[in-house]
Amino acid sequence: MPNKVSVGCVLGACASAGILRIGKWLHSYTLRAGLDEDGIVGNAFIDMYSKCGAIGAALKIFYGLPCRDLVSWCTMIWGMASNGRPKNAIQLFSLMLCHGIQPDSVAFLGVLSACCHAGHVKEALMFFKAMYDVYGVLPEKEHYTCIIDMYGRAGCLREAKEFFHGMPMKPDKCVWGALLSACKLNGSNEAVHVRMQKMFLQERVALGGGTYAMLSNMFAKDERWDEANKVEEQLNARKISKLVGYSWTEVT
Repeated sequence: MPNKVSVGCVLGACASAGILRIGKWLHSYTLRAGLDEDGIVGNAFIDMYSKCGAIGAALKIFYGLPCRDLVSWCTMIWGMASNGRPKNAIQLFSLMLCHGIQPDSVAFLGVLSACCHAGHVKEALMFFKAMYDVYGVLPEKEHYTCIIDMYGRAGCLREAKEFFHGMPMKPDKCVWGALLSACKLNGSNEAVHVRMQKMFLQERVALGGGTYAMLSNMFAKDERWDEANKVEEQLNARKISKLVGYSWTEVT
């Protein structure tokens, strides 16, 4: 007979594949089998329903949990943020603090992502500052990436560049990608093009295929064909593939 651990594993697979039908069947099974919706199982159901787009069902389970731990809160916050409800995600984060739950780096990344998509620049900066000053959580590259992305979406390219240059650690491909995206969104790319091209040629930074493709397209749009070709050469020389988009479709 399946136990909580095995049910959690299957739910994780359903969440990754977006198979809501099997997830709902498993939910009914656990209720019939008397498996409590707490701990591993409850959090797994919240994750599954959120990733399958059934945010209402996820909320019902979340509020029905007898004990909501940090994982429960983080999963629900991310669920709200990823389902186009950034304001609700921010409200949940604040509610979590009111319940005395100490946030970790994952919780902060969730609320920063929500602020980014909601355009709440001041709130995001407040949360970012509170990470270490109030809660002793050291910001990581992912948090810096989120802030740079937020500045870009808000049209604050100068602030994005200043934040990038103020990073205490070496930027990785995600950080560079966020900066490049900010430049693309705001129609300013000359300075970052020159610096990024120099770093590529010196092989001081390794980027993903998507970032290389974005840079190449930006050069091509400006009819700077030599630079575009150099980026393509770097892409081929490092044997980096451009990611092909794909999606799961459940057939019922």
